[in-house]
Amino acid sequence: MKMAAGRIRVITSQTITRPADTTAYAANDLVANSVTAGSVTPFLFTGVVAQQGYRTKIRRAGANLSGTAVTNGNFRLHLFTAAPTVAAGDNAALAVATNVDKYIGYVDIVLAVAGALGNNGWSVAAWGAFPAFLSTTSASLWGLLQATGAYTPASAETITLKLEVES
Repeated sequence: MKMAAGRIRVITSQTITRPADTTAYAANDLVANSVTAGSVTPFLFTGVVAQQGYRTKIRRAGANLSGTAVTNGNFRLHLFTAAPTVAAGDNAALAVATNVDKYIGYVDIVLAVAGALGNNGWSVAAWGAFPAFLSTTSASLWGLLQATGAYTPASAETITLKLEVES
């Protein structure tokens, strides 16, 4: 396994808009763009791997949400090397239906700063707790976001996730 030069980059996902409701999430619920399982779009992080065949380490993950609440803003970002599908949509218990074998791990994110334009949070973990992986088939990662607390969202809240990677 090769390790690239140790360059640190921030990779941003596409932004999703969750459903237009303010129904609180329970711990372990999926946070997604649709209540219909077949319409859920996983977060896509393109260009995560600088060069295929090299090892990449995720240093931390962050979230920007358009709502201004941070109470119970605790999330788990599950990461995959291929696009997963789910068995249920937004605000239902997270159940991965396909590509479970492409799962590489998770990063917890805590919303810590709120302002008039939304809220922001980054992950914090013990040294070595973040997933490292070797990609031979894709330069992208896909993510599913899971609430780990009883978070009450803004209606049609937009969510953008970020990964800080070292490769």
